Amino acid sequence: MATSGTWLFAGTVDDRLLVYDISQPTTPSQKVSLNLPGLPIEFAVSGNLLLVADSTAGLLIYNVTTPAAPVLLSQTTPSTSVTDVAVDGNLVLLAAWDGGLVVVDFTNPAAPQMVGQAKLDTIDPYAAYQSFLLNKAATVTVLNKIAFVGVYNADTNDPPENGNGMIYGFDYSEPSEPRLVYLGANGVIADAILTMRSFGGRLFAGGTSTLIEFDSSQPRNVVNLFFPPNALRPPLNPARSPRTARRSPAGLRQPAIGKKFRLPMRRKYDAALR
Repeated sequence: MATSGTWLFAGTVDDRLLVYDISQPTTPSQKVSLNLPGLPIEFAVSGNLLLVADSTAGLLIYNVTTPAAPVLLSQTTPSTSVTDVAVDGNLVLLAAWDGGLVVVDFTNPAAPQMVGQAKLDTIDPYAAYQSFLLNKAATVTVLNKIAFVGVYNADTNDPPENGNGMIYGFDYSEPSEPRLVYLGANGVIADAILTMRSFGGRLFAGGTSTLIEFDSSQPRNVVNLFFPPNALRPPLNPARSPRTARRSPAGLRQPAIGKKFRLPMRRKYDAALR
């Protein structure tokens, strides 16, 4: 959902955009029901524009100068699916699933231009490339010219359905070349980042059943994950505790591989992403 003044824009699981007049909050009045080409996952409002992360249909931009009569201006499909959208001035930052982070200039909303992209790597960058290991960009939020991208990997078509709770941070001050400045994970969110939002100087991330706050006060040049290739990993020492034995030579915990993620109403979401 998203709001603009006394209007509410809501997406439904049967691929519709609903527009409500909420000038009387206790008695909202539905004014529009508009069929969309894909599943609307997230919305953002910028002035008189409504930007829709519409899964397999990509990014939709509507003119909502008259909220009760949205007008489609453009459709952009940078990857197999667009799952989240954040706005910074004339730039829109997209979580573009297998496309990673995509930066779009929508100065002309009728003809937006893709100006930058940063694909995510695999769960284990030292492994031979396989599509099911590729980290999928699921959610994005911006804070101090850094686009934080959360990963969601559970995919019923891709055994062994790997998942993790990684968060990437890209400096997009040069939109054509987003630069990785942060890479981290939290053991509490083991298998998926489903939503991320910033508020003031604070960054919040939600997983399958957990909400945490990340310290984003010093986000630059912080990479707290370490993936040594097998040849550099020490042999297991039975004398060490299991907890210690799972750590890398640098003393950093290896990222967890989560189990298949299930929640009611996710089937359509997953189908749209595929």
